[in-house]
Amino acid sequence: MVEFAYFLSILGLGFLHGLEPGHGWPIAALLAMNKKRPLLYGFFASNILSFAHMFSSLFLVMVYFLVRFFFEISLPYIKYIASFLLFLLGLKILLGKRKGETKREFITLKRFILFSLTLGFAHEEEIVLLGFTLQGLDPLLLMLLYSIALLLTIVGMTLISLQAYNKVRSRITIFEFYINKLSGLVIIVSAVFFLLNIR
Repeated sequence: MVEFAYFLSILGLGFLHGLEPGHGWPIAALLAMNKKRPLLYGFFASNILSFAHMFSSLFLVMVYFLVRFFFEISLPYIKYIASFLLFLLGLKILLGKRKGETKREFITLKRFILFSLTLGFAHEEEIVLLGFTLQGLDPLLLMLLYSIALLLTIVGMTLISLQAYNKVRSRITIFEFYINKLSGLVIIVSAVFFLLNIR
């Protein structure tokens, strides 16, 4: 019975974590807003985010067990690398050209995948999953439950955001340039807060 409660709590944690904007669904929605088919693009982008989170969780848990098997060390530097990459992304968005001044998108698919992987490695869910695994629970089942919950939430929040944006788009189009710059600034500030461990 207790094991079932652990699995339910991991499922709940996946849903709650997916609601956090820091898991990237606002970026997925932002990327999809000006596409010809924003809902389809948003669905695609939010799935990339979800699978990147799943990959990072699986990867870090596997690395932890391998390192623990051979050495008795931890991996504290991932947080700093992820923060630095997020900071660079935010800086690029902040200093990027105004839409219409260039034909290139500020984030290509390749960069978005890199961003998604970085974001996946920057969160604490790997530690949570690892903690549950160390209690003797099946790590693959834990990651599967967590990933499904996270996927449903990130995809759902992205699509809800796009629908809401479509309803107010005509009223905020005049602020689009400033919203883009503000987004870059928010990412930079978040990266700095994360780096300094401010919560």
